[in-house]
Amino acid sequence: MVAIRNWSWEEVTIALGLYAVTPASKISGKNKAIQELAVLLGRTPGAVSYKLSNLLDLDKHRQGGPKGFGNSSKTDKEIMYKFSADGDPGNLKLDLLHDTLAELCTNRSSPFYIPHNLQKLRESLIIEEPPAGVEIFRLMKARVNQSYFRSSVLANCEDRCVITECNIPSLLEAAHILPWTVSREARMEISNGISLIPLFHKAYDQNLIGITANGVVKVSKKLLLSGDELFRSFMSEVNDKKLHIEDYRTPINRDYLSQRYQEFTHLL
Repeated sequence: MVAIRNWSWEEVTIALGLYAVTPASKISGKNKAIQELAVLLGRTPGAVSYKLSNLLDLDKHRQGGPKGFGNSSKTDKEIMYKFSADGDPGNLKLDLLHDTLAELCTNRSSPFYIPHNLQKLRESLIIEEPPAGVEIFRLMKARVNQSYFRSSVLANCEDRCVITECNIPSLLEAAHILPWTVSREARMEISNGISLIPLFHKAYDQNLIGITANGVVKVSKKLLLSGDELFRSFMSEVNDKKLHIEDYRTPINRDYLSQRYQEFTHLL
């Protein structure tokens, strides 16, 4: 009888890191990043896929869609809670999670160092070798964390713009609901991000559009009256559109939306 090898704290942490940037619909043994994580951990792609799918069971918000098998371990639960904001399973603190991934996966003497031949896994987890120099390292860390935030937000939104449903990842950006300057605590929470095409990202940042706590898009008069007839017609269709913010793996934070929407209304 073959002994079952339990998952270590480090293995589950790396699995959670990959889970954060993988849309639920793409959790499969056929996923290249999952296959490469299996190589790193000495497990099968099916086992890694099974682990990621079971992390879905720990997300208290999760409704419908892919499910795990209800066999989440004590370690799975401890790791999910450790990296979730305010004990809210699934609302991951992406900066803390990625900093931990960097410590585990960039140390060449670590058994969890990700070699360059596992390119897809390195790209998915945004793993880069730490440079020499304190200031350069600080700048690199900020850039890498931002890249990881983008990947995680897009995955949470199933690689679609929340307003237009555009599903070409290269055309999508991760917008902060509460800007970095407003809330240090929320800046890297996954529930503080929405996937938008660049036009609406810039418009949201400039409070030319707003999103209510119930997920209703409001377009400013400045945009509604701007451009040619085609552009005005497009903006009119967007105005009052209801977004399904509760349908994502981690729902968009309504309190953050409400706080940000107040800025929009003050500028009307």
